[in-house]
Amino acid sequence: MKRFTLIVSILLFSLLLVACGANTDVTSLSEIESAAPESAENTDAPVNESAEEAESAESIVDIAVADGRFSTLVAAVEAAG
Repeated sequence: MKRFTLIVSILLFSLLLVACGANTDVTSLSEIESAAPESAENTDAPVNESAEEAESAESIVDIAVADGRFSTLVAAVEAAG
C-alpha cells in the first residue's frame, strides 16, 4: 500500500508539473498589435457600415488568404464552399 501511495503521488506531481509548464507558443501583445490591420486602430469610424462599404470590404476568407498563416482554415472554407 505504501508503494502504491508513492507511485500515485509521483504521478500527480508529474501531472502538476506538466500542466503548469511554460507555453512557448504564446504570442506577445506587441506582436498581436503589430499584426492588426491599420483600420482596427481607427476609433472614429462609424459602427454601422453602409451597403457600399460592406460590399467593398474583404471577407474573412480573403483576409486569411492574404495573411498566409491560416492555410488550414482557408482549405476548410474552400472545401465547404
